[in-house]
Amino acid sequence: MSQATVAILLPQTAYNGVDTVTGNAIHAASYYLSSQNLQTLSWSVTNFTGNITINASLADTPGTNDWFVAYTFPAYNNTTKVNYYNLYGNFVWLQVNINNFVQGQVDNIKVSY
Repeated sequence: MSQATVAILLPQTAYNGVDTVTGNAIHAASYYLSSQNLQTLSWSVTNFTGNITINASLADTPGTNDWFVAYTFPAYNNTTKVNYYNLYGNFVWLQVNINNFVQGQVDNIKVSY
């Protein structure tokens, strides 16, 4: 029987006048299982307008320059949606960045592996 890990990359976050939001860095699948390269992203947004990216790092202790874009969500303009994406890569860390956040809320963004 396999065990699943689910981590919250970004909890419920409503627009509050700030157009850029960065979530906490969390360990990705390869941190725990070096041969694991599949992470499933799931997210829910309500009346959301903005751009969301998932940044990843291969470093054990990432610095500012160790992050790169691993996945860019479709552009959302006043959108309510629940979706998922299978992200492949031997990432050690994952982090959410939201730019051009102008309305609505992110209900959650999660990763499972």
